Amino acid sequence: MAIRAHFLFLVGYIVQCAGNQCSDSTGTCSSLPRASLMQTKSMKKQALSAVEAASTRTQTLAGYKEYVNSLVETYTQGRKADGSDISQAIDTILSYIDSMYADLLTWHNSDVEETAHCAIQEVINTCEATHLNSTVKQQFETDYQEVDLKRQDHRLCRENCNAETCGGDVSPSCLDYHSYRKTNNLALYTAQVACANNPDPPGKLGDSYISTDDQTKLGEMERCLQDAKVWLDPLYEKYSNCDDDTTTCTSCKPDCDGKQEAFENAHCQVDLQRDIHCSGFDACYSAKTTSCSSTTCPPIEIRSNARRADNETGELIRCLLKWLPSNATETEKDRDTRYAELANCNVKGNAKLDSSFWNIDCLDENHPTTPPHDHACGDVAQPCADPFLEFEYESSVTGLGLEKYDAGQYASNYNMINQCKDCGIITGVYSTANEGAVNGRSESNPTR
Repeated sequence: MAIRAHFLFLVGYIVQCAGNQCSDSTGTCSSLPRASLMQTKSMKKQALSAVEAASTRTQTLAGYKEYVNSLVETYTQGRKADGSDISQAIDTILSYIDSMYADLLTWHNSDVEETAHCAIQEVINTCEATHLNSTVKQQFETDYQEVDLKRQDHRLCRENCNAETCGGDVSPSCLDYHSYRKTNNLALYTAQVACANNPDPPGKLGDSYISTDDQTKLGEMERCLQDAKVWLDPLYEKYSNCDDDTTTCTSCKPDCDGKQEAFENAHCQVDLQRDIHCSGFDACYSAKTTSCSSTTCPPIEIRSNARRADNETGELIRCLLKWLPSNATETEKDRDTRYAELANCNVKGNAKLDSSFWNIDCLDENHPTTPPHDHACGDVAQPCADPFLEFEYESSVTGLGLEKYDAGQYASNYNMINQCKDCGIITGVYSTANEGAVNGRSESNPTR
């Protein structure tokens, strides 16, 4: 009689609990009863004061689990616990779990939707749309092209302003010499004196050919010597005429100085605009990831953990009820199978319950603290940082191969760059030049 009384108490608890269970919102429990369970009140008219303690979904599930565990214990001990009340209670439990799952899924989807703006790529996309959108990047491209034009204009001026050519002050004889050596194939040694390269240089003008007693080799050397004279005579004559010229350089250096300043100023303007937009992008990224990690994600994590735990409890209850006998007739083999499956229900792994669905990755714990940048926001050496001077002016590979500025020597030294003017107005994150700033930039456009 004691066991029977215990079952009746739990059955009454379950039926009344189903009737009074609160509706649960995403994070709170309303005082209104769950509409889908209101109909279950008619299943049992008696009420027990103990049900008032079951005011949350977790507490309700705990009561259901306790009741089902008592049924399992009764069954595994070989006793019977049947009756319309028990059957009615089991139906109530399964109905509740089904309804609960639908609610859990709704709340889960709502939280997933809320976390969408915290996905790192979404944060990046949002901040780019404001600070580095296609219009801004296109303007960068236009500005880069303008910087390139001024760079080439300055470089051409420096190349033509030296002790030999003197830019715009060059004499006709020197213009003729430089034009001939730069544009006329007759001035090219390897083309006009090919015999000197066959075999490998010095070819047929080598020592072994010049000092030979072999008449064949001697003839080849002398024919090659004639080719060399045809190549050398006009080139040397034009060179000699230019070398004798006494024209002095009076204006090319000031002209190049102005072009240098125009190039550096254009470079600084691009740096300033890039600094404004890229720093804005960084601030946007930092603010959004901070808000997600401190405000949005913690409560969602708490709710998702609670839903996962409640779902696991519900599935455990469902598993136990699945393997309890529905009637009193069963074979010994059936009973052995049920005993084993009931035991497995309490082992999470054997119950084959995958709860990973309820996990919500609100903000990747390994998200970068510094936002990833595309080509618009790389480290760029500004005028007049050492990497800039090396890349633009001093390097013979990427620059002009000129010497560092020296105030005492500049006026008479045509192989020297003028004093650089830096971007003193830029103070943002991207204004700090570093030794690695030049790395990764293309030679055709080192501002990018």
